[in-house]
Amino acid sequence: MRAICAIVASLVLAGTAFAETINVPGDYPTIQSAVDAANPGDEIVVAPGTYTSTQDGPVVDMKGKAITLRASGTAEETIIDGENTRGGIGCFNNETEATVIEGFTITNGAYGDGGGIFISAASPSITNCIVTNNSGTLGGGIYCGGQSNPIISGCTISGNTAKDSAGGIYCTVSNPTIVDCTISGNTAVNGGGGIYCCNSSSPIITGCTILNNNSSLGGGIHCATSSNPTITNCTISDNTANDEGGGIYNSSSSNSILSDTIVCGNDPDQIAGSWTNQGGNTIADVCPFISGACCTNNDMVCVSDTSEDDCLIYGGQWLGEGSSCDDCTPPVEPEVLGACCINGACIPSTAEGCFAGGGSYAGDGVACADAGCPEVCPGDLTGDNEVTIIDLLFVLDKWGATCP
Repeated sequence: MRAICAIVASLVLAGTAFAETINVPGDYPTIQSAVDAANPGDEIVVAPGTYTSTQDGPVVDMKGKAITLRASGTAEETIIDGENTRGGIGCFNNETEATVIEGFTITNGAYGDGGGIFISAASPSITNCIVTNNSGTLGGGIYCGGQSNPIISGCTISGNTAKDSAGGIYCTVSNPTIVDCTISGNTAVNGGGGIYCCNSSSPIITGCTILNNNSSLGGGIHCATSSNPTITNCTISDNTANDEGGGIYNSSSSNSILSDTIVCGNDPDQIAGSWTNQGGNTIADVCPFISGACCTNNDMVCVSDTSEDDCLIYGGQWLGEGSSCDDCTPPVEPEVLGACCINGACIPSTAEGCFAGGGSYAGDGVACADAGCPEVCPGDLTGDNEVTIIDLLFVLDKWGATCP
């Protein structure tokens, strides 16, 4: 038995040892060619640039591979571009959470469903991506269908459009986990400007901001056909619906479950249909004033109890709701200078620098004019404040010496 375990362990170690890092365009000119060549466990690192394709389907088909595809730079500078003729990324071959897509902008995707990212019968991990200006029939930004349970975290999903439902994210028979995402400015003709859930889809939505989305029903979120999303610690604001459910629309068979969530400023209403209040929620026609500390660019001077919008006007950094000025990074204090008497001269210096150079420090803030540094007597080589034959003999004694 021990021998068998040792053989298995060796095989496992051998499998992991051969995981490689593949660089695009260093090793392969396109992302797709790198994916085609990759083996399970490999990491594809993509340099900044704009990447597209001439093939049918998405620019990148992950092909069911348990690999990491990540940008080496920022999402803003590493772009997957569908050129308004094809989709962005496709996951439809049983990808699991071991298929990781990280740090890209996916834009100009145009596909039947899921213009930006199409997911079917797969559950990849999508993190720190920007999904913007894509279009589709269902799910302009992201489509999740066929019992897909992806993890979508830290993403911005904005400015996408759907000819039918879900400008941002579409879910059918799927339960994605959506965490710390901003879903804004998306539009759908029918339902779910931000998110659309149908056919027993119950996504977990946590820490998200869903704002300024528009559709006919459910400007922010639309729940249809026995769909019961769990919404925690989110802000759903300033969304609009042409009919009802400006913030959230729940059909007669659906029920959204809310906790610690703000639903406010939506038009024509905040929540239409049944929902479960698990506490800590704020449901209001007018959004409450949310204040926090603003560290400005003026030597990080702090303005307390201000809104995020006002902080941006100040040109500062808003530290979040309930934050304190104590959280601001303290300003870097300038070095204190004073007069340093050294070798018969006076220079501005710190005390530490003056002593390190063998000088005499007259004190912090003392100007050289007030330092009273002793004057050096020209020709006095012995330091006795007199120029005598001894100084001349000193020169003759050192005549011809080579100084280092």
